[in-house]
Amino acid sequence: MNMSVVVSRDAIVQRVKEELEPLPFVRAYWEGGAIGYGAVDEWSDLDLYVVVGDDNVSEGFAAVEKALSSLSPIKQKYDIGKTPMEGVYQAFYKLRDASDYHLIDLAVLQASAPDKYLEPVVHGRAEFHFRKDDSIAIPKLDRGALSQRISARLDRLEARKAMFGTFVRKEMNRRNCIEAVDLYRVVLIDSLVELLRMRHFAPHYDFKMRYLHRELPQDVAGRLQELCFVKDEDDLEAKIVSASDWFDALLGEIRSEGVARLVDGAVDRVSDG
Repeated sequence: MNMSVVVSRDAIVQRVKEELEPLPFVRAYWEGGAIGYGAVDEWSDLDLYVVVGDDNVSEGFAAVEKALSSLSPIKQKYDIGKTPMEGVYQAFYKLRDASDYHLIDLAVLQASAPDKYLEPVVHGRAEFHFRKDDSIAIPKLDRGALSQRISARLDRLEARKAMFGTFVRKEMNRRNCIEAVDLYRVVLIDSLVELLRMRHFAPHYDFKMRYLHRELPQDVAGRLQELCFVKDEDDLEAKIVSASDWFDALLGEIRSEGVARLVDGAVDRVSDG
């Protein structure tokens, strides 16, 4: 890890702003991620978003790289390119003279991109550094559409466990512990995490392991953490049963309470806060 840090987080954010704001093809620049939840600490990376004209994606990356290079040599670039999200391109950067934890996660979005990661309930409250016109709007969460997506995913998780749950036990019977642990994680733990997210903060049902300790009750997070660590075959045997039983119980709770009510409750809590 870089122990001689000379470029601060604030300096990175400000220098990018100075470079981007005068450019006519750049529409907006903001920071998301941890800052949107009031959770920035010394280990937080920088989630930077830049909106450009549809034909100016490469120029957007070049401008940000020029700004970064004026502060420090770029030690590493990890280029994602076009993401599965329409109109969204991504790259990661590390600077030689900044903390390795201050990795820059840069998303360059075309102005026509339908989802700009700005819905506050799902993505937190963006910290805009500039927004040149009203075309970059803060969308309102469609509770009905979210409930439909979660309901469909709930059905899928139930069907997946019913179909593939025996795969974990199959590998245990064969004494193939490596395969058994992997299937335990994928079929049981990952599915359990999705149900816990639905139960406790439905808008983040698909966020996987991110923010779990912040969004789950402490006792629930502790119970899940215990299931995530497996010390030997006997421990795995017991935890397969525990995770499976917890999955079934959560599935029943969610269906009983209703997905729409869980969505409304989560959204209302954020709005009231």
